Amino acid sequence: MVAAHLPDLKAAKENGLRTVYVERAGEEDWSEEQIDEAREAGWVDIWVGEGGNRGFITMAERLGIDVESGKGERLSASVPSHMG
Repeated sequence: MVAAHLPDLKAAKENGLRTVYVERAGEEDWSEEQIDEAREAGWVDIWVGEGGNRGFITMAERLGIDVESGKGERLSASVPSHMG
């Protein structure tokens, strides 16, 4: 599951899903301390920070999707074929 809210991802992880957190300014309701605890706990599989990243574009690149070509080609076997 991909989200910009840690509570959603915590629940997803508790239900067996893999998780991707995309930091977005003003989106997260948790305190900095809670965010640090979540990062240390390790239940977020991929963490896309704000600094120097392009949010969901960076997330797609980390998953192996060629976002620069504009073709949306599926480059990863982890992405279901109907989504790529």
